[in-house]
Amino acid sequence: MKKSHLIFLFLFICFTLHSQEEFSKSKFSIGVKGGLNISDKFDDKPWSSKIRYRTGLNIDYSIGDYVFLRTGANYNQKGSTYHNNDMKLYYKLDYITIPIGLGLFIPLEEGVNISFIFSGYADLGLSVKYKVKENGHEILSSESCEASNLKKNDMGFSVEGEFAYKQILFNIGFERGLKNISLKRDNAGFSKWNNSCLYATLGYRFIFK
Repeated sequence: MKKSHLIFLFLFICFTLHSQEEFSKSKFSIGVKGGLNISDKFDDKPWSSKIRYRTGLNIDYSIGDYVFLRTGANYNQKGSTYHNNDMKLYYKLDYITIPIGLGLFIPLEEGVNISFIFSGYADLGLSVKYKVKENGHEILSSESCEASNLKKNDMGFSVEGEFAYKQILFNIGFERGLKNISLKRDNAGFSKWNNSCLYATLGYRFIFK
């Protein structure tokens, strides 16, 4: 390993240890993260989940020894897949997610803690894409909300657990859309669409006094 790499690694470890020592005294932190969504259309059995991605940042502000407020912004990919014999319908929904929530901080030992965060969120739609395949061949595709029969924006709630080791963060959570974003009213599985997803992310937290 090059000498410059060793110096960088040493400085990174020193910064991490110092930041964790100051965490309990801090009022403000920013976390950056990235991970996976297992996204689905809630409640309709013919539909199946899609694995998609999410990335973004959290902003935490302490309002007590064990309570904090959380907001931030995330690029959040959702969607689902419909199977009907030889036909498959793929939906990909991309959002900017803005959460506002309340967190409970629980220290376990020096350098290790867990948190539970309960949030409401707004999903600001970036794009809605869908395509239809029959016998493995694409026969239709669109990037229009009207053509896909889905509304652009969404809103809902999330429940999240966060494990922190020093400044390294691991999060796992669940999001549930409260808004029926379907524009279509029929009995073929399209009349109701509530986004839902399980997610897991890995991140790093920067501490500010």
